[in-house]
Amino acid sequence: MDISVLNEIAILAGGSGGRRELSVMSDLEIMAVVPVEENYDKLVTLFMGEAKRVGIHIDAINKPTRRKGSIATTVEELVDNVFLNGLDEVQVSMLIEASVVAGNLKVEHELKETIETYMGTPLSDVPVRKRSQ
Repeated sequence: MDISVLNEIAILAGGSGGRRELSVMSDLEIMAVVPVEENYDKLVTLFMGEAKRVGIHIDAINKPTRRKGSIATTVEELVDNVFLNGLDEVQVSMLIEASVVAGNLKVEHELKETIETYMGTPLSDVPVRKRSQ
């Protein structure tokens, strides 16, 4: 795997993985910020393969997908996908607790700032951006 690609993307772990409190039976929820949409499948597949190679099993249900809104081209899009998608409390808590496990560490700071902004803004005042498909 060409690690230079990690400068452009961020793989985030949510929930107990994001808190870095995994236990023996913990699962690993994965989210991703990948600026170029055409690279989604390739990069997620590479990451999942590398994780498996080092003994980390990630269930298919926890793989980031556009349908679930757990993969996006920007941090703002990722937050929109989770916060503006019916406010599923599980997804929201996973995003709030998320931390970068691979890639651009600046994304984690940007994510926390964006969440803080959303949490302090009435929903009616949050700008609506294009929702992931």
